[in-house]
Amino acid sequence: MGLSASKGVITSKHAHALLGPTEAQRLEEGFVRLCGRGRLLRRQFFVQDLLLTAFPNMSVQLGNRIFHAIDTGEAQEIELDQFLCSVAVLTRGTLEQQMQIFGRLFDLDASGVLNRDIMCRFLRVIYGRPFADGPRCAALLARLFGEHDDGDADGGGAIDTDSIIASNSMR
Repeated sequence: MGLSASKGVITSKHAHALLGPTEAQRLEEGFVRLCGRGRLLRRQFFVQDLLLTAFPNMSVQLGNRIFHAIDTGEAQEIELDQFLCSVAVLTRGTLEQQMQIFGRLFDLDASGVLNRDIMCRFLRVIYGRPFADGPRCAALLARLFGEHDDGDADGGGAIDTDSIIASNSMR
């Protein structure tokens, strides 16, 4: 049930095929320029120096979640293959593959379950309270959790990541 945090969405070979030799080489060269020894360190580099420099309005919490979604080996470092696989999936992967990364991004305790309340908090961090508490966000959450809402009285709701992947693969 749910996603395995230690398993990547696609293999390195598949990532290279999706990206093509030119783009894969360009990404590899950029990665090596950024970190030299073949790994990006968690807070010291990836979140603080790379993400927050490129996206200054991004919260550290979201940066850490992005790191977690890419660090499939949970080694507290991102290896070149993990980086290439994530870029390939996010730019050229199937909806199902992208949803697996989405699940990893928002599944805080690696239980394989996404919680409506946690999703709402992330949306507040990313877009601010006016959007997160507005009708567009409510519609988004209802669409995501609507059929799968566990009916919590507090509106918390939860959905298994496999259910999200299956329901979005059918569309």
